[in-house]
Amino acid sequence: MNGKLNSKTIPYPGGRRHPRTGLAALTSVLILAMLPSLTVRAADTVLAREGHTAYRIAPAAENTPLTEYAGAELATYLRRVTGAHFTVSSTDTGGPTIKLATEASGELAHEGFRIRSVGRDIHITGGSARGLLYGVYTFLEDYVGVHWYGPDYTQVPRHPTLTVPAIARTEAPALAYREVFVREADTPEYSAHNRLNGRFGHRLVRAMGQYPEAFVPLRMLPIFTLVPRKKYAKSHPEYYGGGQLRFAEPEVRRIALEALRKKLERWSHAGARPYYLLIEPADRDTYYRGGADGELIARHDSPGAAYVDFVRHLAKQVASDYPDVTLLALAYQWSRKPPRGITLPKNMGVMFSDIERDFAQPLQAIDNRAVRTDLEEWQTLTGRMLIWTYITNFGGYLQPYPDLHALTEDVPRLAREPAVAGLFAQGAYNTTGGEFSVLRTWVLAHLLWKPNQDPERLVQTFLHGYYGAAAPQITAYIRLLHDSVAQSGARLSVKMPPTASYLTTHLLRKADRLFERAERAVTDDPARLRHVRIARSALDYAILASQTEGAGSSWVNRPARLERLQDYLTVSGMQAYREGGGASPKRLLEALSITRHSAQPPAVCQNIPLDDCRSAQELALDLAGGAQVVPDRAASDGAAVTMSGHKRVWGIQLPLDRLLPDSGQWRVYIAARVAADASAGTVLRAGIYPGRRRSVTVEDLAGESYRLIELPGLWQRGTGRYLWVAPSGAKSVQAIYVDRIIAIRTNSS
Repeated sequence: MNGKLNSKTIPYPGGRRHPRTGLAALTSVLILAMLPSLTVRAADTVLAREGHTAYRIAPAAENTPLTEYAGAELATYLRRVTGAHFTVSSTDTGGPTIKLATEASGELAHEGFRIRSVGRDIHITGGSARGLLYGVYTFLEDYVGVHWYGPDYTQVPRHPTLTVPAIARTEAPALAYREVFVREADTPEYSAHNRLNGRFGHRLVRAMGQYPEAFVPLRMLPIFTLVPRKKYAKSHPEYYGGGQLRFAEPEVRRIALEALRKKLERWSHAGARPYYLLIEPADRDTYYRGGADGELIARHDSPGAAYVDFVRHLAKQVASDYPDVTLLALAYQWSRKPPRGITLPKNMGVMFSDIERDFAQPLQAIDNRAVRTDLEEWQTLTGRMLIWTYITNFGGYLQPYPDLHALTEDVPRLAREPAVAGLFAQGAYNTTGGEFSVLRTWVLAHLLWKPNQDPERLVQTFLHGYYGAAAPQITAYIRLLHDSVAQSGARLSVKMPPTASYLTTHLLRKADRLFERAERAVTDDPARLRHVRIARSALDYAILASQTEGAGSSWVNRPARLERLQDYLTVSGMQAYREGGGASPKRLLEALSITRHSAQPPAVCQNIPLDDCRSAQELALDLAGGAQVVPDRAASDGAAVTMSGHKRVWGIQLPLDRLLPDSGQWRVYIAARVAADASAGTVLRAGIYPGRRRSVTVEDLAGESYRLIELPGLWQRGTGRYLWVAPSGAKSVQAIYVDRIIAIRTNSS
């Protein structure tokens, strides 16, 4: 984009620069006077006629880099649309003007703007430099027809004669913080074009050139950065407990406050002080229950009470020195339940995560009642809430994930909540090419700014702009996906296997035909064809990973489809197909290329009714820590998950909700084998979290065939319970192989 503008020159498309004189505008006036007049409505304004204009752009009196940038952007895009030179100059030539201004009177919201026609002039006024920029982009989008659909795809119409209607519009965003955390939206210019103002995580170092004031920074400060384990754990083990800090410990609070003050002072000197500062607990579903922490937990009837009170204490102590910084507590998993009776200071808010919900249904659905209840109760404690929601399948970014209808219903409803100040939507943040990432970003951006828009109309605007003639087929495909998840009754979690029940053979075959037609529709449109192929990569992945009947049929054509998927992943620039390590597209393609066969029921399930024996094969497991799918003749279907024995991280996870039905108690087994020295001792650990675990020795897995290892306890379906398998960390273990997970109802064994 354009660099910082100096006071003497104006950037023009093509890199040409002109001095600030009225010559160009005067020439345009003379040319325009000689052109034949056009018949327009009396209230219309002709900004350009046959590639020439009499208009100049008057820059804002508040001469800042961002206001100058707003003027340069307006001139650039108006020239791209009309071919005319729109001079940016404060010199009054007596001709018509597009006047830019900022207004700090308080009549306009900070990010708000006003656009109005005044005679032949057009005034664009912002409540701040950022508000002015948004006013310029709204004018270009809604009245000139420029659409920033993707970071690499802007639709710029060609209108040598450009007419706009009379305008009288004042607008401000419904939500103060707006961020869609997908890799495509990392491009700061694209985010600004679509009025997304949030900058979190790695994006903090990617402000838009020299215009950091274009964004609202959100920093995350982990608790172990405030009270480092490396520094204190040996000398003061009493500072830590339950995988977290002991939040009520006075000395812990003193050390944390001192570290927080140093951080805030350093950020302030560097001009990088955040607006929101999230004090992040350790990302594990455990916490300390004893001592003073336990007393706070009991008193306020919430597992997160001691942690929330810890953040409350920090916020109160820094409020007078840093009143413009809002400290946030994270309401997530164990800390989601609001503590009763705690009064939060004005400079403290909450970032509320809805990770446990069913994303196929809106928050108002009965199945999401528990999450919605906690959200409502938090609003009685604070007027500053950010919502942290999720818009992808983190177990496979390519997974067809029908959440769009629920998402577009939720945003307007959340925007009406008086305590909700913003939304952070996390998608495929570490790679491009996630399923419909750009669609979700664009639609969400527009709803977060103006929630009362018709979401279906927004979706259709995007689909026709981004996919062109293929839009009807993509529309039908999206509808098909949402109908299928509704009919199946599947619960859409943040990690779904490609064997999910809504991905039926009927759906996959019908969708495949739709994409055949979609590609044919845009054969002569290279940009749109690229977009269709990126979208189709998600379907190809689902078909290749499917274990439904027909997955091996001729219509699948595995070799050709694998080759096509590889090509399409290259086109999308995908670098990781899921969250976690070992997730390169190469690994994915290797796993999908394995020749599989239908797995026979486990021997332990013989003479047991089908509904009383459940199993999950390798593609239904969530992998991490370098675990990967490999061919294995000894496995039940010809493939298994392998892990290196020298690591200790959970290589396999499986939510029990994915394995078990709604009723009954179940014994759970893993089918495993190892390659290890006879002296290896413990070779792996496995268990149900939270709950008991079992250490497995080399003797337990003796031989080359798979053996069943029963996990301790009887289990039933329950949100938040995970089966896990991890290596023991022994270097004498070359490899661990897991074929499948098996569950048997107890009353049938």
